[in-house]
Amino acid sequence: TLSLAAIADLERRTPEGMVLIPPTKFLMGETEAQAKEGLEICIARHTAKNCPPDFYRRATVQRFVSVDAFYLDQFEMTNARFLEVLRTFKQPLHREKSGQVYLVDGEQHETLMFHWGQEGPTGSGLFYDKDGELKVRPGFEKLPVVQVTHEGARRICEKLGKELPTEARWEAAARGSDGRLFPWGNDPPRCDGVTFDRVKGGVCS
Repeated sequence: TLSLAAIADLERRTPEGMVLIPPTKFLMGETEAQAKEGLEICIARHTAKNCPPDFYRRATVQRFVSVDAFYLDQFEMTNARFLEVLRTFKQPLHREKSGQVYLVDGEQHETLMFHWGQEGPTGSGLFYDKDGELKVRPGFEKLPVVQVTHEGARRICEKLGKELPTEARWEAAARGSDGRLFPWGNDPPRCDGVTFDRVKGGVCS
């Protein structure tokens, strides 16, 4: 457990653009009722194929978790910033017609970084132009990058000298020690307060 003086010192040394998440002990996971409701909402908005029950059942394994203090970026990574960092890799990119883009680490190893090509509000903000150059879709420059794989996100974070938050760290930052359902509290998402599920039939369609 860190003292108040130690936490204050960490706050003073917070890197620009980041926030300090203090040491947190919280109940991680959901109740069975919450998981069931989440599964029903997912199926109603998408399809049963896109909503595996095992994913929601795993979330019901509630347990107390403690995480040490850590720093977290204050804002999501934009499409423009993602492309900027991606271009600093010395390894070449390999793209498939299916839309998958790999970072070629060697003859026998490739890292699936992200998917491109799907347009629309939930689609990728990146695309390849007719000359084969990866670009950001006009108007998507400042929007959060999406369709990035877990390994792709990890590689980007490492390139910036950071690390991808663990599931426990992310939940500690979003839920807090008071067990709130959403980062802003327990009130349901509102279209005027948060961008949430921008698909047909979604909360803010």
